Amino acid sequence: MTQTFPNFVSVIGNPGYPPPIYEGFETISSIPNNDWTVSNPNGPGFEVVSTAFHTGSKSVKLDNSQGTNGSVDELISNTIDLSNSAAASISFKYAFAKRNSGNTDYLQVYASKDCGETWFMRKNISSSIISTMNNTNAGIIPTGSDWKTITIGPNSFSNYLVSNFRFKFKFVNGGGNDFFIDNINLSGSVSIDETELNQRLIVHPNPVMDNINISFYSISKLTNPALELYDAMGRLVNSKKLYHLGTGANEIEIPSSNLDAGWYLLVLKSQEKTITNKFLKK
Repeated sequence: MTQTFPNFVSVIGNPGYPPPIYEGFETISSIPNNDWTVSNPNGPGFEVVSTAFHTGSKSVKLDNSQGTNGSVDELISNTIDLSNSAAASISFKYAFAKRNSGNTDYLQVYASKDCGETWFMRKNISSSIISTMNNTNAGIIPTGSDWKTITIGPNSFSNYLVSNFRFKFKFVNGGGNDFFIDNINLSGSVSIDETELNQRLIVHPNPVMDNINISFYSISKLTNPALELYDAMGRLVNSKKLYHLGTGANEIEIPSSNLDAGWYLLVLKSQEKTITNKFLKK
């Protein structure tokens, strides 16, 4: 099956949407649309489905099991304005199974700083590590731990902080089963001045549904930094020492599966300062 969209026009803005970008495909009925385009010159094409998802009720599926070996499919973002960001990072969840160990499917993530005129690879998930599930010839419906989280840190995008940034997922068929993507997040710490940058503790996505992803930018090294998490009653429910927190942009992830629904206070403490932010757990 080949999908083509000869009459579809995507409006590419410059500047694009400002970060943060949270995409769980919950409000999208189909792609392409004004947020996402697809390229599938010889592949089956990405589509929005409600048959499998990590959170919510939808994800994007590539019917890779019906494709041909070597076919290429791409899911491409609209423009995003990173010109006011000091740093940016991308995270997403995906699920995939090979049909046999000889399959050579792989996934790559690309970025563009000129509205998609040129692309540069920022992440390669090779065939040797791409599987998140056991080999099977049957159709897959991933749940729970079948999904894997990928985070591409700010160092990969330090040269892409422009007003017409775009990114895309490129999947190359190697004979394997179907492929799913969900919960795509792009964070960007706003560049105002060094004093304000040093005070920003960002939680994404917010509300939190799975792991708590935290972005923090520091202009100086902190002494004995630690994260503390308090519930709405002021009770300490989690704490974590941050032994490797450095200067510049930092990405931290902590689990939330043991948290009840409700509001929480996140506190970053060090000998130099205390910084807080609130988030909602769904």
